[in-house]
Amino acid sequence: MSLKSIETEALVVGAGYSGVLLSSILAERGVDVLIAKSSLESEIEVFLRLEVLSSYYSEFIEEYRELLAQLRPRVLKTTILKTERENGEETERARWKVESPHYRITADEVFICTGCYDKRVFPCGVLGMRPAGTFSLQNALELISKGYRIGRRVLLFGERTKIFEIVEEMLKKLKYECEFVEGEYAEVLGRERVEGVVVEGEKFEREKFECDTLIYFCGRESFNPFRLEGVKAGNINAKTYDYEEVRRDVLRLKF
Repeated sequence: MSLKSIETEALVVGAGYSGVLLSSILAERGVDVLIAKSSLESEIEVFLRLEVLSSYYSEFIEEYRELLAQLRPRVLKTTILKTERENGEETERARWKVESPHYRITADEVFICTGCYDKRVFPCGVLGMRPAGTFSLQNALELISKGYRIGRRVLLFGERTKIFEIVEEMLKKLKYECEFVEGEYAEVLGRERVEGVVVEGEKFEREKFECDTLIYFCGRESFNPFRLEGVKAGNINAKTYDYEEVRRDVLRLKF
């Protein structure tokens, strides 16, 4: 199958909040911009389906929806697999060659706005087996947003951050029993399903918490699975649930 050739001044990889905001700024300045949107759902689309989070992030959700509606003709539904300078040159004048399953794209500049994801179990000090009922915060939000019940009695483990406070409120509204604990290590008990969690920290040596579900969070990491090259902007740099910081990272760019 032959690929369709496209030329553009700017290609933005990622159609979440960062990508849409950046594309809007470029378009307002008269730049011919295209947005590559993969099949992966953006984080802000997950927030849309969760009542408490959609209220907390309402300013950013409304901005995202409005800008995306304006930019929709510029959106390409495709996954970007590779970005490299033409002829292997590293000079700023060299254009970008971009590989995709559907298009052969040439761009003057490439911006990477692929976001971030929650750190996994080991960096967060979650030890032992990982039976059903063990979730990163991001995974839990995705499942709950699709209508799944992830358990009954939930232990939130990790750093006491604003996002955990919001999630705790959300879980209680959804009729989950919920408790937060901050510690250095959490040992998950149970083989097929979480049967409890033993937590160790500065305030206590070892304490067992009764629960059937563990949600953990200890920070975020950049999401760039294909190691794409280009100017990185937004949550791929900020690595946060604080969208004010995400917006600032996009606005810091000099065009």
